[in-house]
Amino acid sequence: KSMAFGNALGSIIVNLSLILGMVAVIRPIEIAEPGRVFFGLLLTASLVLLIMLIRLITGYIGRITGFFLLFAAAAFIFIEALLSLR
Repeated sequence: KSMAFGNALGSIIVNLSLILGMVAVIRPIEIAEPGRVFFGLLLTASLVLLIMLIRLITGYIGRITGFFLLFAAAAFIFIEALLSLR
């Protein structure tokens, strides 16, 4: 199971990197608000560290953690939507 998860996660990261790289080669990507990008990266890194810590302590990721992660994703999307309406 761990190998499949790592394979899927690595595949997602590589695919996103390749697509963004090809798009940037064709036409440079302008980042209008670098602060928002930094906020997203910081939130993502924090959640990854939190998941790793929970997995290290408990040995698994349970329903409560899953609900928390879904809530965090929904809150992030909601906040980004509100900020884009400005």
